[in-house]
Amino acid sequence: MNVMKKSICFLILAWLAIPQFSFAQFTLEYDTVWRNSIPHNPDVVCHNQITNTSGIALNLKWRRVVNNLSGSWTQAICDPELCYGPTTNSATFPLKVGATGILDAHYYIGGAAGDGHSELLVFYPLDSAGTVQRIVYISSVDTMMATTWSPTDIEGQSYDLFTELAAGKPVVLEFMEIVNCTVCPTYAPEMQEMFEDYSLGQNAWFWALNANDTETAGEMQTYRANLNISYPAFVGASSLLSAYDVNEFPRFVVIGPDQEVYFEAHGWEPSTEFGIRNALTQLGVWPVSVETIQIEDAAIRFYPNPT
Repeated sequence: MNVMKKSICFLILAWLAIPQFSFAQFTLEYDTVWRNSIPHNPDVVCHNQITNTSGIALNLKWRRVVNNLSGSWTQAICDPELCYGPTTNSATFPLKVGATGILDAHYYIGGAAGDGHSELLVFYPLDSAGTVQRIVYISSVDTMMATTWSPTDIEGQSYDLFTELAAGKPVVLEFMEIVNCTVCPTYAPEMQEMFEDYSLGQNAWFWALNANDTETAGEMQTYRANLNISYPAFVGASSLLSAYDVNEFPRFVVIGPDQEVYFEAHGWEPSTEFGIRNALTQLGVWPVSVETIQIEDAAIRFYPNPT
């Protein structure tokens, strides 16, 4: 019992020894809003810094009072101690004298365009003046982003979309089906030609995604054999329809190494192939011309011409 009394007495004395603090001085410095792609979960980060200019160590508190997010977006608040998901609306963190720490809002966008608006109240609970500062975070993504996908094609080869993108290869997605897409066989030779032009997947990937879950890998193999096409094909891709806004077939999406969508189109028109090639050019990927290489090689072999 004596030990317990000493402990309680010590805590009371320590509490009473804390000086009265009438105004918690800390500054909030806004930085730019930027998008940062992290593996398998692109996010938008609103950066902010908080600095303790009070002259004493502070235990500051933040409280989330506004959190308006688009669609499937989720959010986390990261203070100098931890990151907290959307179910945590307040937390306390220490900040030493003169120290600077982060107070960031992460918006996990799940590959979808949209907007986020969040507000935090930041204050020092022991401040007798009740000073409160408000931080407003605004984020906006007006471009479609890639969503994680790790499929196995009908030949048994495994892929990971984000791994291929991280290697610097754009990926062209062709959403299609066999039975109900009468136009799909008509443009398949052009897709095969582009696949070959871009070095058979060495510079850019072309993937055929069968999004009709009733169609099998065997049916897809027959379809490819009849059309003499060889670019990778997948079945059971219906889980990606909403992520890439697919509401009819065919649907084409060109994804860059930064996980952004650079071209999208429904249907096949003369402009569709141009749009795909133009997007790849924007991404710094050029077709490989076999004929040009052979001519240049021949010119080198016979130079100088003895005649």
